[in-house]
Amino acid sequence: MFPVGKKNVSRIVAVCFLLETFLVHVTLQKAESGVTFLGTFGNKEGTNVRMNKHRRRLTLALTLLLPLSALAFVEPPPAMESALNALSSGDPHPAEELLSTLSNRQKRAFENRLLAAQVALTHMDIETAHKELSAIKEREITDSLTYRRIADQINTAERMLGAMQSIRLLDSLQLGQTDDLLQRQRRDFGALGQTDRSSYVANGGQVRWTVLPNEEGGTTFGLVTLLGDGSWDEANIQRIEIKGLDPTGQVSSPFLMPDGRTLYFSYSGPGTLGGSDIYVSRYDAANHSLLVPQQLPLPINSFADDYGYILDEETGIASFITEQHSPAGMGKYVVYRRTQGDSATEFLDSVPVQPAERPIADLLSVQHEAATPTTSETAPLFYIATKPVRSEADLTSSSARAVLGRYLRMHDAHQKLLQRLRQLRQSSDPRSMEAEILALEEQEMVYHKELNALRNEVIKQELNL
Repeated sequence: MFPVGKKNVSRIVAVCFLLETFLVHVTLQKAESGVTFLGTFGNKEGTNVRMNKHRRRLTLALTLLLPLSALAFVEPPPAMESALNALSSGDPHPAEELLSTLSNRQKRAFENRLLAAQVALTHMDIETAHKELSAIKEREITDSLTYRRIADQINTAERMLGAMQSIRLLDSLQLGQTDDLLQRQRRDFGALGQTDRSSYVANGGQVRWTVLPNEEGGTTFGLVTLLGDGSWDEANIQRIEIKGLDPTGQVSSPFLMPDGRTLYFSYSGPGTLGGSDIYVSRYDAANHSLLVPQQLPLPINSFADDYGYILDEETGIASFITEQHSPAGMGKYVVYRRTQGDSATEFLDSVPVQPAERPIADLLSVQHEAATPTTSETAPLFYIATKPVRSEADLTSSSARAVLGRYLRMHDAHQKLLQRLRQLRQSSDPRSMEAEILALEEQEMVYHKELNALRNEVIKQELNL
């Protein structure tokens, strides 16, 4: 059956009910005055007979309308519900099958345009997603929570496309229960510390990062110190302020790099691409706060839950868990190394999934030469849909090329700043340069924000949005 939605059914029922009630009410009024649509009543007895007849009609009308009114409260059809559940885990196929069965007229319905926009987003087809939402906006149906959520996801996806990475998978994706996958990750990367969804402590470390509830109903991080007797000082936890994230969101899976400042973690709340996204931030020990976190780029983050990020700085090998395209309660264990060049956004679909475990100890000892790029082609600055943009020659719009010129100048300045940051962090005594590092990191955040704005403007000009 074609899904018309609760709101549309309610409107249809209300109109039918009011119309029927109005017609019966008019008829009763005429009957009481001794007048019908066929003429006047001959006597009082005839009037009473006709009055009773019209009352019976009213009762019958109400009886027939009550079952119809109940349709306003029915649940979405099973096919629609199944499609929405699959989309929440990043699987568009049930939704695509449902949309293929609809007529063009049915596809223009509010609920089905929202569904089509979500399908387009899973394929990172920003242009189609924009078109579907623009059609809804023209009809001024923008009060839906789903509409606003998808609009936010489109903005997030546009921003993240500009920083998309190319990665080389070093192991077949392992499909399994999420708890089992996290246990395997702890076993494979145990040398990097003790990790789980709610805490992290380095091997031999004196401080534990832990997840704490906050006053806004979300969660934040806290630091717990190891006492001399080997117990943790739970009575004196230092709370950490996370700048730039909605405090009603949920944080999890902290992982601190050996520099004691760089923290990777997962966050679920406003501004994510979908579910939990993986973020990175810098810890400001003097103010007990995390600088404004940044989402890791595609294809690491997805429209499903992504968490448990761990990075081996010496080998450049990283790992995380994703629930994209996975059955409920299950996920995929990803081990990869970043490379240069173009990136495939659907790598989780294209790589074989092996349910059986296989040791990856050999992967952690792979030399950096294994990551040598196989192409000398310049890495893209960002993407417009699936089209890489490396220079003004990749654009057709003159206005887009003009904005890209500003982007390139700022990008060069940004790269010089990043080079200086790397030098400071790799110095023999980075703690002595902490003030300069923090100042440069704050400046880098400003560059990042301005570059995102310029990139989005290039995309809009090129697509004529």
